[in-house]
Amino acid sequence: MQLTEDDLYRNSTQFRNWSFTAPQLAAQRLKINIQATERVKANVARLRAQRGNDAVDNDTVGSGIDKENGSGTSGTNTPDGRMQSVTEINCLTAEEELKIVNEFCERAVALGNHYSFPLNVVVCLTTLLLLFIRLQHFILGNR
Repeated sequence: MQLTEDDLYRNSTQFRNWSFTAPQLAAQRLKINIQATERVKANVARLRAQRGNDAVDNDTVGSGIDKENGSGTSGTNTPDGRMQSVTEINCLTAEEELKIVNEFCERAVALGNHYSFPLNVVVCLTTLLLLFIRLQHFILGNR
């Protein structure tokens, strides 16, 4: 019995660990998108709160006013309540992310064709691009 490349691949750990059905991929994209969206919104809220605190601190710097109790602030540099609340952040949906990834893969293939790179170089380029994107999602989802 002779093994083909397909047989070898289907018995590999790469196939077992990195082969997904379309519904599995869609579910994974949705899960990671939700995690990343929550992280982005939390970071934006944290930065807005920090900027608001910095604005209040800067208002009282050098004025001789006690910053501990906040007395004497004029309110001119104090952020209003709308700035402190988290306004809705429009993050990409999982479908929009997929469109962007597909576009970049198509551009990578077009670039490889334009420069007449061998097919294995183009495949390697798009594979590394996809792995980089997955790594970024993994990092964002696990911080």
